[in-house]
Amino acid sequence: EALFPDPPPVAETYDTDPRIAKAQGLADVVYAISPEWRRMHGWDGNQAVEDIEFTYPAFLSEVWQLAFQIPSWEAYFARQDLDHHFAWHRKTLQYLQWKYRKPHWLLKNPTHLPRIPQLLKFYPDAKLIFTHRDPITSGDSMVSVMGAIYYWRTDDPWGGRVIDEWIYADQRAKMWDDVIDWIESGVIRPGSYANFAYHEFMDDPMATIEKAYRTLGLEVSPRAFDLMRAYLDSTPQGSKGKHSYKRATDDAAVASDERRKYKRYQEYFNVPNEA
Repeated sequence: EALFPDPPPVAETYDTDPRIAKAQGLADVVYAISPEWRRMHGWDGNQAVEDIEFTYPAFLSEVWQLAFQIPSWEAYFARQDLDHHFAWHRKTLQYLQWKYRKPHWLLKNPTHLPRIPQLLKFYPDAKLIFTHRDPITSGDSMVSVMGAIYYWRTDDPWGGRVIDEWIYADQRAKMWDDVIDWIESGVIRPGSYANFAYHEFMDDPMATIEKAYRTLGLEVSPRAFDLMRAYLDSTPQGSKGKHSYKRATDDAAVASDERRKYKRYQEYFNVPNEA
């Protein structure tokens, strides 16, 4: 759906649509180039992907700086009115559900985080789930993942001078400071968001999911939860290998500096240190 939205899917062939195999073929090319990618990020023809994948045709997509290291494009994107971006986003969803409509969409995309007010302009009834993990650990993971993506295309994976807001602690902390301010000011309304803690999910995944559902007033459907439980049982942690990467906490001075920058975020959302 994300890579090949036309024609829109129909109920009769939703699970057997040949585009699933086509998308899987593209994923397999990436796995062949970079086998470690399978350990880093679930990415297959029938798996959910970040919804910026279907903003390519809008010619206003964050994919270019995230995947291709184009500083001039990142600067251009930052200057644009993102109404066009989200208008295309909404139009694409309307098109995809034209012939086969479910009760609601479930989307994921961390790059919407700094643009939540614009997103809510186009989706005023959106319900948000904020996922939380030790920000130093998640930042280290982000650096590893993006380095792998850039290495597909260059021997100098960090030579492009892009996506600073996703890899440096001060910019990452600023994004969460903005989210806190939007919550405090009412831009993000009470009852429209839930917090999803990684450590709680690892301890009891189904209870953590149910907590988010109930916070948002979503139906706790036995069938939906059975399907989620079956998926978790079939793909336990580590079943595709372990994603290993260098930790900032290996350097005490760096870790101390980053903890100071993330202090407000960790205290506000009660995010524990992992190391």
